[in-house]
Amino acid sequence: MNVNNGMGILLFSYFLMIYVIISLQSLLKMFLNSRIAFLIVNIYIVFSCISISEKGLPKYIYYLSLSNYGMGFKQNLGKVNSLYTDDLNIHYSIFILLVLEVAILIASALKVKKMDVI
Repeated sequence: MNVNNGMGILLFSYFLMIYVIISLQSLLKMFLNSRIAFLIVNIYIVFSCISISEKGLPKYIYYLSLSNYGMGFKQNLGKVNSLYTDDLNIHYSIFILLVLEVAILIASALKVKKMDVI
């Protein structure tokens, strides 16, 4: 994998992760106060970053943390950097992010339809 291809995949994964987090926050705003939704998303990101700093965790823990998907050194794309690990598979990561985004969009559409009816 050359550096340009890895950088493109890293940028796509990073922006997709940001889009999923913003969509998740927007979905939470439909059910909760906007400040509480903002707080929940930020607490989730902070705790996920803190929890993944431990080595030797099971692989599924890394996949439960959305903040991992935007970090290239967790996806083995930053071999130039000495911090890289092989915790996540980039193809699985992008697939999981796309599935999450579709699920969030469907849930949002269903909530909006329900709100329009009422």
